[in-house]
Amino acid sequence: MRTVVTCCLLLTAFLALYSSAIFAAEPPQTPEDRLLPGEASGFRASETVEAGENPSSEKPKITPEDIPAVLIRAIKFEGVDAPEKVADAARPFIARTLSLAVLESLTDALTDAYQHSNIALFTIVIPEQDFEDGVVRVLIAEGWIDGVTLTGEVEKRKHTLVTAVAERLAVENPLTRKTLERQLSLIRDIPGLKTDPSFVYGTQSGAVELELALDYQRPTVSAGFSNRSSRFIKDGQFTAEGKAYRLLRDGDLTSLKLAAAVNFEDSLYAALQHSTPVGSNGARADVSAAVLRSRPNGTVIEGDAQLYSAGISYPLIRSYRENLSVRAGFDVVNSDNAAFGATIATEQTRALGLSGVYSRAWKTRSLKLTALAKQGLSVLDADVSTLIGEHDYLKFRMDGSFVQKIGDDIRIKLNAAAQWTDDNLPANERFNIGGAQYGRAFSAGLINADRGFAVLIEPAWRPFAPGPFDKSEVFVFADYADTELFGRASGVDLNYNLGSYGGGVRAAYKDNGYLELELSHPYDQPVAGYDQDWRFSLTWRLNIRP
Repeated sequence: MRTVVTCCLLLTAFLALYSSAIFAAEPPQTPEDRLLPGEASGFRASETVEAGENPSSEKPKITPEDIPAVLIRAIKFEGVDAPEKVADAARPFIARTLSLAVLESLTDALTDAYQHSNIALFTIVIPEQDFEDGVVRVLIAEGWIDGVTLTGEVEKRKHTLVTAVAERLAVENPLTRKTLERQLSLIRDIPGLKTDPSFVYGTQSGAVELELALDYQRPTVSAGFSNRSSRFIKDGQFTAEGKAYRLLRDGDLTSLKLAAAVNFEDSLYAALQHSTPVGSNGARADVSAAVLRSRPNGTVIEGDAQLYSAGISYPLIRSYRENLSVRAGFDVVNSDNAAFGATIATEQTRALGLSGVYSRAWKTRSLKLTALAKQGLSVLDADVSTLIGEHDYLKFRMDGSFVQKIGDDIRIKLNAAAQWTDDNLPANERFNIGGAQYGRAFSAGLINADRGFAVLIEPAWRPFAPGPFDKSEVFVFADYADTELFGRASGVDLNYNLGSYGGGVRAAYKDNGYLELELSHPYDQPVAGYDQDWRFSLTWRLNIRP
């Protein structure tokens, strides 16, 4: 009797290293989040993250030989013990009549089940056999990485970090999906390094060789402008940022950020930040220093502030679809009549913070949650006037973003933020409303409250097919915020709530830059008599890669 040979090879390597940034390791909170509350910090397109897809498997080729039309009485796995999901996928084929179509369906079902198992590399083979007594024999081999080869920009470089991470891929046999995704993601997280992975067959059965083509980036520069600013800054702000890689050691990232009011008088800001890997399993240490000089428009008050921060972060979960990172840090803020949004304050605060960032991506939706707990400390000459706040405060903050993709060109973004405390917070730790995130029809940092919540919904339509302009979109939005500022000297708590709606366009060209035009209008003013009318917002940014 003739036999049927079926072979299905699938390298479930998920080479989706170029998915959206939501998968990347989260950076520490940047100094401008504290010293420039409510300012736009980047392109806020309603981005949907699509989880990394498995590469298409090679379709099994089954030769239509003479197949006995017998009932399948058993399916016998040989080579390794089949994972439970794979065995479950085979059960519906018991008692079916053997045929070419049935064998094709069986291999498809087993392949799909293996794709959802924890094994990264595998081979499924239906060998030559006579199907005696209705028994179908299936050979399974689970693979591993036999070695890693670096190509591309490899001359005169040590590749210390990427080599240390990649070597862990060659330890497991069989290679699990968890290990493969984590290590390839950690390689992708290395600042200033682009990688193009590929697999080739190894010399041993079940073994593959991993090739990593390396492309090291040069320093990058970006510049931008936004007329979204606080009521103390006239006409908006210019911004610039430069990034350099590997200045001191492999894996380093150094950035310099600058911001200035249009008249170069109302506000001047500079921040220097440096981060470096700690070991090779994703931990990073970071330090930053920022200075702010302010002379609020229409006043003679001159002020300045300095922020110093240090911390360490670690990715507890790192994969293509699900990530969780944590960071512990220590902050020092010294201000003398500095303008924090709409509040001018003199204060010296020191605080310990613990934050976590969780992200999850599906094919058509994504979720991101950020949590922060912060405790003020009475150390290093901490001093906050009771008219402003307390130096030993405790606060909790939560931010969330959910994006749903509908069809090919519709995205709906839902954002929310909340802060809770029972203490009178210093000016630089308050819940700021107004500007690019919430309260978009109002000036940046208009409300500086102790606690509150804010929500935003933004549907967007992307009219362009995949190409250089595919991230361009037309959008509408509505937002609302409800806040509470505790009474200091007066003892009377104040509640402020506001809301706005509007729409606009975002024109983006690849990753080289974008232009955002937005028209917004309040539907809920923060206080009676506050007569904010229509607001036109302009934001642009240009990325330069020498």
